[in-house]
Amino acid sequence: MRLLDTPSITRSDLDIARSQNKSASELIDIELLFSPSANFIMRNAKLSESQSVQQLEDGRYRVNAKVKATSGLRAFLWNMADNVEVVVPIKLRTHFTRLLNKVNARYQNDAT
Repeated sequence: MRLLDTPSITRSDLDIARSQNKSASELIDIELLFSPSANFIMRNAKLSESQSVQQLEDGRYRVNAKVKATSGLRAFLWNMADNVEVVVPIKLRTHFTRLLNKVNARYQNDAT
């Protein structure tokens, strides 16, 4: 493997609420379920000004917000895939279901 001589591009932070303002994407109502171990997300990441967070009896967190449907939002959710479930909107949930199925199939094929 050969490394490229070009400098890497890094992002020091990902502010979803701020990055949404730069896009003309549609506003969507989102409902997410975060695992109990993702409580640091509840303290450090704000999806929008309208965000509400409720801790459920099973320890998970339900987050409801009105957000812009951006690639930054999808990237954030994908990075948290093992700690978050998209409940609503169905279109976004279906996107992640398909993506997870593709990844699972790839790894299943490689394992056999």
